[in-house]
Amino acid sequence: MKGLEKPEQVYLGKFDIHITPYLTLEQQKKIIELMLGTDDLCDRHVVLVFGVLAACTDIADDIELDYDTIIASGLWDEIYEKIGDYLWFIEEQVRGYSSIEYTFTKLCDKISDSINKLTDALPTESNLVELAEKLLKEQEDGK
Repeated sequence: MKGLEKPEQVYLGKFDIHITPYLTLEQQKKIIELMLGTDDLCDRHVVLVFGVLAACTDIADDIELDYDTIIASGLWDEIYEKIGDYLWFIEEQVRGYSSIEYTFTKLCDKISDSINKLTDALPTESNLVELAEKLLKEQEDGK
């Protein structure tokens, strides 16, 4: 297939940074995992913003940036414009994983697995008969 390649970095002169206009699947998974680590919706957005900055920009780790400045300066809007489809996907995944239906389904799966393990651990009828015979024999030998 001709012309199929990852896009090159985009330079944002206003902020003097380069943006990689895509997120790899692994980067997306990591951001989703971090976002799901908190129940607070505002904290989730902060995690998204800083996760994307770390993954997609050449902003040095030692530069102090705060969330409010990133948003108010328009930097986030510029980044969102370049990778909005990836961000939409991430947000949809977080909504899906956070939904009551998904949580209930996972809970039911875990309960079902636990019941199956418990069932497997229960003694069979023949084991119970064998145990009862052994106890009766020990009781008779002890008299």
